[in-house]
Amino acid sequence: MISPNRPKTTSNTTNTTWATCLSSKTPLKDATFKGKITRKGDQTGAKLTAIAKTSWGNVEVSEEVGKGLSVELTAPQVYRDLTVKSKHSDKEVEVTLEYQPKESFWNAKVKGFYNPSINNNRVCTTTASAAVGDDSLNLAVGGEIVFRDEAPSDSPATSNLKTDTYSVGFLYTPTQTSSYSLIYSKDDTSDGLEYSLTAFRDYQSFQVAANAVGKVDTKVTANPPVIAFGGGFNWNGRFLQLFFNSRKEYGVAYKFSPADFISVNLGLSSLGAQRRTTLFGYKVNIN
Repeated sequence: MISPNRPKTTSNTTNTTWATCLSSKTPLKDATFKGKITRKGDQTGAKLTAIAKTSWGNVEVSEEVGKGLSVELTAPQVYRDLTVKSKHSDKEVEVTLEYQPKESFWNAKVKGFYNPSINNNRVCTTTASAAVGDDSLNLAVGGEIVFRDEAPSDSPATSNLKTDTYSVGFLYTPTQTSSYSLIYSKDDTSDGLEYSLTAFRDYQSFQVAANAVGKVDTKVTANPPVIAFGGGFNWNGRFLQLFFNSRKEYGVAYKFSPADFISVNLGLSSLGAQRRTTLFGYKVNIN
Protein backbone atom coordinates (compact mmCIF):
# COMPACT_ATOMS: atom_id res chain seq x y z
CA MET A 1 0.00 0.00 0.00
CA ILE A 2 1.23 3.48 -0.87
CA SER A 3 1.25 6.07 1.87
CA PRO A 4 -1.02 9.07 1.29
CA ASN A 5 1.93 11.43 1.78
CA ARG A 6 4.13 9.57 -0.72
CA PRO A 7 3.62 10.41 -4.40
CA LYS A 8 3.26 7.67 -6.94
CA THR A 9 6.26 7.10 -9.22
CA THR A 10 6.61 5.27 -12.48
CA SER A 11 9.39 2.81 -13.21
CA ASN A 12 11.20 5.40 -15.38
CA THR A 13 11.18 7.90 -12.53
CA THR A 14 12.50 5.27 -10.11
CA ASN A 15 15.33 4.27 -12.44
CA THR A 16 16.29 7.92 -12.92
CA THR A 17 16.34 8.44 -9.15
CA TRP A 18 18.61 5.42 -8.61
CA ALA A 19 20.98 6.59 -11.37
CA THR A 20 21.17 10.06 -9.85
CA CYS A 21 21.83 8.61 -6.41
CA LEU A 22 24.65 6.38 -7.62
CA SER A 23 26.30 9.04 -9.74
CA SER A 24 26.26 11.54 -6.88
CA LYS A 25 28.13 9.09 -4.63
CA THR A 26 30.72 7.78 -7.06
CA PRO A 27 30.99 10.18 -10.02
CA LEU A 28 33.57 9.11 -12.57
CA LYS A 29 35.56 12.18 -13.62
CA ASP A 30 37.99 10.60 -16.03
CA ALA A 31 39.19 7.19 -17.27
CA THR A 32 42.52 6.42 -18.91
CA PHE A 33 43.81 3.23 -20.52
CA LYS A 34 47.50 2.56 -21.12
CA GLY A 35 49.52 -0.22 -22.71
CA LYS A 36 53.24 -0.79 -22.28
CA ILE A 37 55.66 -3.17 -23.95
CA THR A 38 59.17 -3.48 -22.53
CA ARG A 39 62.28 -5.41 -23.41
CA LYS A 40 65.34 -5.76 -21.18
CA GLY A 41 68.06 -8.02 -22.45
CA ASP A 42 66.37 -11.26 -23.49
CA GLN A 43 63.18 -10.62 -21.50
CA THR A 44 60.04 -9.08 -23.00
CA GLY A 45 57.13 -7.87 -20.92
CA ALA A 46 53.71 -6.32 -21.42
CA LYS A 47 51.51 -4.31 -19.08
CA LEU A 48 47.93 -3.03 -19.40
CA THR A 49 46.69 -0.31 -17.04
CA ALA A 50 43.28 1.27 -16.47
CA ILE A 51 43.03 4.42 -14.31
CA ALA A 52 39.72 5.78 -13.06
CA LYS A 53 39.50 9.19 -11.35
CA THR A 54 36.59 9.78 -8.99
CA SER A 55 35.58 12.49 -6.55
CA TRP A 56 37.26 10.70 -3.62
CA GLY A 57 40.46 9.54 -5.36
CA ASN A 58 41.97 7.34 -8.05
CA VAL A 59 41.74 3.62 -8.81
CA GLU A 60 44.46 2.00 -10.92
CA VAL A 61 44.14 -1.59 -12.13
CA SER A 62 47.13 -3.20 -13.87
CA GLU A 63 47.73 -6.57 -15.47
CA GLU A 64 51.40 -7.39 -16.11
CA VAL A 65 52.84 -10.51 -17.68
CA GLY A 66 54.59 -12.61 -15.05
CA LYS A 67 53.28 -10.53 -12.12
CA GLY A 68 49.52 -10.82 -12.45
CA LEU A 69 46.80 -8.38 -11.43
CA SER A 70 47.36 -5.46 -9.06
CA VAL A 71 45.04 -2.76 -7.75
CA GLU A 72 46.21 0.60 -6.41
CA LEU A 73 43.92 3.03 -4.56
CA THR A 74 44.75 6.67 -3.76
CA ALA A 75 42.59 8.89 -1.55
CA PRO A 76 44.19 12.35 -1.33
CA GLN A 77 43.43 14.35 1.81
CA VAL A 78 40.93 11.80 3.03
CA TYR A 79 41.03 13.49 6.44
CA ARG A 80 42.38 17.05 6.58
CA ASP A 81 45.93 16.77 5.18
CA LEU A 82 46.17 12.96 5.40
CA THR A 83 46.54 10.97 2.16
CA VAL A 84 45.99 7.21 2.06
CA LYS A 85 47.45 4.92 -0.61
CA SER A 86 47.08 1.16 -0.85
CA LYS A 87 48.38 -1.37 -3.36
CA HIS A 88 47.14 -4.95 -3.57
CA SER A 89 48.49 -7.75 -5.75
CA ASP A 90 48.28 -11.54 -5.76
CA LYS A 91 49.99 -11.86 -2.37
CA GLU A 92 51.42 -8.50 -1.40
CA VAL A 93 49.64 -5.69 0.43
CA GLU A 94 51.15 -2.22 0.83
CA VAL A 95 49.48 0.69 2.67
CA THR A 96 50.94 4.20 2.88
CA LEU A 97 49.84 7.14 5.05
CA GLU A 98 51.18 10.58 4.16
CA TYR A 99 50.64 13.65 6.33
CA GLN A 100 51.61 16.95 4.67
CA PRO A 101 50.07 19.97 6.41
CA LYS A 102 49.71 23.02 4.22
CA GLU A 103 52.10 25.88 4.96
CA SER A 104 53.78 23.78 7.63
CA PHE A 105 57.45 23.18 8.37
CA TRP A 106 57.17 19.39 8.69
CA ASN A 107 55.67 16.27 7.11
CA ALA A 108 55.61 12.56 7.87
CA LYS A 109 54.96 9.23 6.13
CA VAL A 110 54.37 5.65 7.32
CA LYS A 111 54.31 2.65 4.96
CA GLY A 112 53.39 -0.93 5.84
CA PHE A 113 54.13 -3.98 3.69
CA TYR A 114 53.01 -7.61 4.03
CA ASN A 115 53.75 -10.75 2.03
CA PRO A 116 52.87 -14.22 3.41
CA SER A 117 55.54 -16.04 1.41
CA ILE A 118 58.92 -14.65 0.32
CA ASN A 119 61.43 -17.50 0.09
CA ASN A 120 59.10 -19.52 2.37
CA ASN A 121 59.04 -16.70 4.93
CA ARG A 122 56.27 -14.39 6.10
CA VAL A 123 57.58 -10.81 5.83
CA CYS A 124 56.21 -7.61 7.36
CA THR A 125 57.97 -4.27 7.11
CA THR A 126 57.15 -0.82 8.46
CA THR A 127 58.86 2.28 7.12
CA ALA A 128 58.55 5.56 9.03
CA SER A 129 59.99 8.85 7.81
CA ALA A 130 59.74 12.51 8.77
CA ALA A 131 61.25 15.81 7.64
CA VAL A 132 61.40 19.36 8.94
CA GLY A 133 62.41 22.45 7.00
CA ASP A 134 63.10 26.16 7.29
CA ASP A 135 62.25 28.29 4.25
CA SER A 136 64.35 31.20 5.48
CA LEU A 137 67.45 28.98 5.49
CA ASN A 138 66.42 26.92 2.43
CA LEU A 139 67.30 23.86 4.49
CA ALA A 140 65.43 20.62 5.23
CA VAL A 141 66.46 17.76 7.53
CA GLY A 142 64.87 14.33 7.58
CA GLY A 143 65.26 10.70 8.50
CA GLU A 144 63.86 7.26 7.81
CA ILE A 145 63.84 3.96 9.67
CA VAL A 146 62.68 0.52 8.52
CA PHE A 147 61.50 -2.25 10.86
CA ARG A 148 61.34 -5.82 9.54
CA ASP A 149 59.52 -8.80 11.03
CA GLU A 150 60.21 -12.16 9.39
CA ALA A 151 59.13 -15.69 10.28
CA PRO A 152 58.80 -19.09 8.54
CA SER A 153 55.59 -19.47 6.54
CA ASP A 154 54.67 -22.65 8.40
CA SER A 155 54.71 -20.74 11.75
CA PRO A 156 53.69 -17.17 10.85
CA ALA A 157 52.64 -16.32 14.41
CA THR A 158 56.24 -16.16 15.61
CA SER A 159 58.00 -12.81 15.60
CA ASN A 160 61.55 -11.67 14.90
CA LEU A 161 61.35 -7.88 14.85
CA LYS A 162 64.53 -5.96 14.04
CA THR A 163 65.72 -2.68 12.60
CA ASP A 164 66.39 -3.37 8.95
CA THR A 165 67.98 -0.05 8.01
CA TYR A 166 67.93 3.64 8.80
CA SER A 167 69.08 6.87 7.18
CA VAL A 168 69.34 10.58 7.98
CA GLY A 169 70.20 13.52 5.76
CA PHE A 170 69.67 17.12 4.75
CA LEU A 171 68.70 19.04 1.62
CA TYR A 172 69.95 22.55 0.88
CA THR A 173 68.34 24.54 -1.96
CA PRO A 174 70.02 27.96 -2.22
CA THR A 175 68.10 28.75 -5.43
CA GLN A 176 65.12 27.31 -7.31
CA THR A 177 67.46 25.74 -9.88
CA SER A 178 70.12 24.19 -7.62
CA SER A 179 70.23 21.79 -4.68
CA TYR A 180 72.75 19.93 -2.53
CA SER A 181 72.06 16.90 -0.35
CA LEU A 182 73.94 14.60 2.01
CA ILE A 183 72.48 11.29 3.22
CA TYR A 184 73.92 8.86 5.74
CA SER A 185 72.52 5.32 5.91
CA LYS A 186 73.33 2.02 7.59
CA ASP A 187 75.94 -0.13 5.84
CA ASP A 188 75.07 -3.82 5.96
CA THR A 189 78.62 -5.00 5.19
CA SER A 190 80.38 -3.15 8.01
CA ASP A 191 79.79 -1.46 11.33
CA GLY A 192 79.80 1.96 9.72
CA LEU A 193 77.69 4.20 7.56
CA GLU A 194 77.30 4.79 3.88
CA TYR A 195 77.13 8.36 2.63
CA SER A 196 75.79 9.89 -0.56
CA LEU A 197 76.60 13.47 -1.56
CA THR A 198 74.69 14.96 -4.51
CA ALA A 199 74.75 18.32 -6.30
CA PHE A 200 72.14 19.29 -8.91
CA ARG A 201 71.69 22.26 -11.25
CA ASP A 202 68.87 23.06 -13.68
CA TYR A 203 69.64 25.10 -16.81
CA GLN A 204 66.12 25.08 -18.32
CA SER A 205 66.82 23.02 -21.44
CA PHE A 206 69.28 20.70 -19.68
CA GLN A 207 70.16 19.53 -16.18
CA VAL A 208 73.42 18.28 -14.69
CA ALA A 209 74.18 16.37 -11.48
CA ALA A 210 77.20 14.99 -9.63
CA ASN A 211 77.13 12.28 -6.98
CA ALA A 212 79.69 10.66 -4.67
CA VAL A 213 78.92 7.46 -2.71
CA GLY A 214 81.31 6.00 -0.14
CA LYS A 215 81.60 4.36 3.28
CA VAL A 216 82.82 5.37 6.72
CA ASP A 217 83.33 2.54 9.22
CA THR A 218 84.79 2.13 12.72
CA LYS A 219 87.93 0.42 11.40
CA VAL A 220 88.84 3.49 9.32
CA THR A 221 89.05 1.27 6.24
CA ALA A 222 89.99 2.98 3.01
CA ASN A 223 86.81 3.13 0.93
CA PRO A 224 87.29 5.57 -1.95
CA PRO A 225 83.97 7.02 -3.10
CA VAL A 226 82.38 6.19 -6.41
CA ILE A 227 81.94 9.47 -8.29
CA ALA A 228 79.26 9.76 -10.95
CA PHE A 229 78.16 12.49 -13.36
CA GLY A 230 74.86 12.69 -15.18
CA GLY A 231 72.85 15.00 -17.37
CA GLY A 232 69.53 15.37 -19.13
CA PHE A 233 68.64 17.31 -22.27
CA ASN A 234 65.24 18.33 -23.60
CA TRP A 235 64.51 19.72 -27.04
CA ASN A 236 61.24 19.75 -29.01
CA GLY A 237 59.67 17.04 -26.82
CA ARG A 238 62.66 14.70 -27.07
CA PHE A 239 64.60 13.69 -23.96
CA LEU A 240 68.15 12.39 -23.67
CA GLN A 241 69.75 11.21 -20.41
CA LEU A 242 73.23 9.85 -19.79
CA PHE A 243 75.58 9.07 -16.92
CA PHE A 244 79.05 7.67 -16.27
CA ASN A 245 81.08 7.04 -13.14
CA SER A 246 84.58 6.32 -11.87
CA ARG A 247 83.99 2.56 -12.29
CA LYS A 248 83.73 3.15 -16.04
CA GLU A 249 80.05 2.27 -15.96
CA TYR A 250 77.69 4.23 -18.21
CA GLY A 251 74.11 4.49 -19.32
CA VAL A 252 72.16 6.28 -22.05
CA ALA A 253 68.38 6.73 -22.37
CA TYR A 254 66.40 8.40 -25.15
CA LYS A 255 62.66 9.15 -25.23
CA PHE A 256 60.58 10.44 -28.15
CA SER A 257 56.95 10.45 -29.32
CA PRO A 258 56.29 9.47 -32.96
CA ALA A 259 52.59 10.27 -32.38
CA ASP A 260 50.48 12.03 -29.74
CA PHE A 261 49.34 8.74 -28.19
CA ILE A 262 52.65 6.81 -28.40
CA SER A 263 55.94 7.31 -26.56
CA VAL A 264 59.08 5.23 -27.08
CA ASN A 265 61.98 4.80 -24.64
CA LEU A 266 65.35 3.37 -25.70
CA GLY A 267 68.11 2.52 -23.23
CA LEU A 268 71.66 1.19 -23.18
CA SER A 269 73.72 0.45 -20.05
CA SER A 270 77.00 -1.16 -19.11
CA LEU A 271 77.24 -2.02 -15.41
CA GLY A 272 79.31 -4.20 -13.10
CA ALA A 273 82.59 -3.60 -11.29
CA GLN A 274 83.88 -7.19 -11.56
CA ARG A 275 81.86 -8.67 -14.40
CA ARG A 276 80.65 -6.16 -16.96
CA THR A 277 77.09 -6.62 -18.25
CA THR A 278 75.81 -4.62 -21.20
CA LEU A 279 72.06 -4.40 -21.73
CA PHE A 280 69.81 -2.79 -24.33
CA GLY A 281 66.12 -2.24 -23.71
CA TYR A 282 63.09 -0.45 -25.02
CA LYS A 283 59.63 0.52 -23.77
CA VAL A 284 56.57 1.51 -25.78
CA ASN A 285 53.69 3.34 -24.06
CA ILE A 286 50.28 3.65 -25.70
CA ASN A 287 47.98 6.17 -24.03
